[in-house]
Amino acid sequence: MSAQPVWFGPTRRELFGWHHPALGPVRRRTVVVLCPPIGYDYMCAYRSWRILAERLSGTGFGVFRFDYLGTGDSAGSPEDRGQLRAWVDSIGLAVAEARRQTGAESVAVVGFRLGATLAATAAGSLGPIADLVLWDPFRTGKAYVREVRALAQLGHISDDEVGDDLSVAGFLVTGETAADLSGVDLGALTKPPSPRTLIIERDDRPADGRLSSHLRQLGGAVTSERLLGTSSCLVEPMTSVVPEVILNRVVGWLEQGHPGAPPEAAPPAPPATAAAAGLSERAIFFGEDRRLFGILTEPTLPRCGAPAIIVLNTGCEYHVGPHRMFVPLARRWAGLGHDVFRFDLGGIGDSDVPASVAPNVAYPSHALADIRRAIEAVTAQTGAERVILVGICAGGWHAFAAARHGLPIHGFIGVNPPLYIREGPQYGREDLRDEREVRRYAESLVSPEKWKKALTGKASARSFIGVTSRSLWRSLKRFAARLVRPANAEGLHADLCRIAERGVDALMVFSDTDLSQVYFELRAGDPAGESGNRIHARVLAEADHTFRPLLAQEKLRDLMDDFLKRLRTGVERPETKRLLAPR
Repeated sequence: MSAQPVWFGPTRRELFGWHHPALGPVRRRTVVVLCPPIGYDYMCAYRSWRILAERLSGTGFGVFRFDYLGTGDSAGSPEDRGQLRAWVDSIGLAVAEARRQTGAESVAVVGFRLGATLAATAAGSLGPIADLVLWDPFRTGKAYVREVRALAQLGHISDDEVGDDLSVAGFLVTGETAADLSGVDLGALTKPPSPRTLIIERDDRPADGRLSSHLRQLGGAVTSERLLGTSSCLVEPMTSVVPEVILNRVVGWLEQGHPGAPPEAAPPAPPATAAAAGLSERAIFFGEDRRLFGILTEPTLPRCGAPAIIVLNTGCEYHVGPHRMFVPLARRWAGLGHDVFRFDLGGIGDSDVPASVAPNVAYPSHALADIRRAIEAVTAQTGAERVILVGICAGGWHAFAAARHGLPIHGFIGVNPPLYIREGPQYGREDLRDEREVRRYAESLVSPEKWKKALTGKASARSFIGVTSRSLWRSLKRFAARLVRPANAEGLHADLCRIAERGVDALMVFSDTDLSQVYFELRAGDPAGESGNRIHARVLAEADHTFRPLLAQEKLRDLMDDFLKRLRTGVERPETKRLLAPR
């Protein structure tokens, strides 16, 4: 990886960014600053955003991408006052740092979604801007707030809305921020934000030429195009598609305006680490060819033997975690004496994929090897004698798999881990749904009220017969498979017992509506009682798969804090419950 991680800005309000040095056969005298979208848009588009930076770098531009204050890896919280002003100021700081890093004569700015709106708003205070690319901009802040409210109402499990605050896909927009955004109107600009502007509109929505018309009236040279790809890159990260048509157009348009010259010298190699003194955080490359990347948050208090914590990717979301949950958690746990390492598996976020392996895979074959390298890197950097893994969904599975395969860890926290993956590719969600239904029907057999409904025709036997027959057929297939591979017949209960016997403590947390909880309840038994009470499980109500609701996040944080306190002090907490009795 040629990019260099940097922290910049005021102490204790540091912003995190990446400087991609100019590469390729020519060098251009312009640095490109990328202003990302906000919230879940950024999570979905993160891979495309990094690829855009790399392609611009490969054509001779220096490139600078960054996180606004209160977002991503930067300092701050979305609950802070004056968030809109902080976002606009972040662009100014990023442009100044990009000029300082590269010595470039001119600056071009590319913004996406709300980032495009912020870029156009900030442009007048940034000094001379050569070019501006507005990719799917919101013409007004009110339009963004309307979209946020609509998305909140469409959620399967409603996110919290307290007063004027909104939590959308777990990302908080305070009432103050929403009100401030509602005052933003690009139609009120009184001078062109740049001499040349490229506006990329979505092809899946009606054309809206009002912004381009207004900028032309102000005297700017404006190109407006409707291009394919925006909607496909704004779906969940695992299925997000890189919008090749748009990226190629952005790169080509900037190339046309900035001819290059042969390079005079090779760009400097990036340093091994970058650090933010105020945050006590370091960026670290590790593994073979230094292809893996993570951020180590170090304790502000003496370590006192507290175990180091490694936080794993959730699906294909990069290392800040779902709704940026892992950033405040890492800083919170560092305040309790833990070293906390958030890193990306190869092919996700900012880590490069191994040779000849597909990127953007939630369950890659190299996951355990990457985790082992992360353990080695953390122990080498911190001297920690104990390591804890933490993960949600796919990260929970990888933490369990690491313990199952005997990696050198002392504990793990798995949140909604899809443990049914251990049954093999033939076993899936439909099996769990049918098993849950069979169990529900079995419990109904002892209910007089259920019998009354059945005898009076108020309950259908067809559903029962269908579910039961499917479940029986799948059970027979699994039984036949185990006859030819009996080594896999021991099941989850035996896995958990062996994990506990190795001295590994585990906390499993499940949403009450999650199918992973059904599998755990059906298969886990009671390894805690058999192996020193090391394996614990909790079920939380009113939480979805990645704990989007703010109250659910607080409950999860408290459970994890209790578990970590027990590992630090050896004191059993009454809030931690053992597993159910064997079935």
